[in-house]
Amino acid sequence: MSFGDLSGRAGNCISLMTRDAIEMAKYGITEATKTEILNLRTAWNNYPSDEELKGDVGTAVEECNAAEDQVKVSVREIMLRAKMGFGLNSAKYRQFGTKGLNKMDADALNRCGERVVSVATLLLGELANQGLTQAMIDELNGFNTTFEAKIRKKNAADKARDGATEGRIKLGNDLYKKICEVFDVGKNYWVTRSEAKFNDYIMYDKKKAKVTGTAVKEKKAVVKKKKS
Repeated sequence: MSFGDLSGRAGNCISLMTRDAIEMAKYGITEATKTEILNLRTAWNNYPSDEELKGDVGTAVEECNAAEDQVKVSVREIMLRAKMGFGLNSAKYRQFGTKGLNKMDADALNRCGERVVSVATLLLGELANQGLTQAMIDELNGFNTTFEAKIRKKNAADKARDGATEGRIKLGNDLYKKICEVFDVGKNYWVTRSEAKFNDYIMYDKKKAKVTGTAVKEKKAVVKKKKS
């Protein structure tokens, strides 16, 4: 059942409870029950959708990737000077620890950026003739600080989406369970009294489901975790 379908079922349930209030009261389905379902539906409608949160994650990833590129470009600028000044196989070049730069994950690259700033500061005097400046080191430090913040933002967006997914599952199934309880009472009451009203409490069109091959289980949980 989709996000909108569940909200619609809840609205229908509230209408039926209002219409059949006297009959429902015999089974303990009261105004308090209606209020509970109404509150659950409101919470469900106001809950951020996975599409919204996925969009937040996507934005955070784009920002993180852009910051990552800035760090890599800045590191390469400094490492070119180190190569020119010390040579690729020198101990001082290896001291920067940039081997495998393109394969580093975000956290490793962030630590690498910090290390390059530290070593470049230490060796600034020796690489001045190769064009290394304090401004270049400061620029890398600034890019790397921004990169660290973007990593935290991306991680927070991922966690927010995961947490919201679990919350949405619980909220949706709580609402569905309450609707099913009311519909079960309605079907039980009207089954021998009114075919039309009995049909009002059918959750799914079973004939249609049979044609399409869709399994129909009234009590089955309806909210599942989506795959990315």
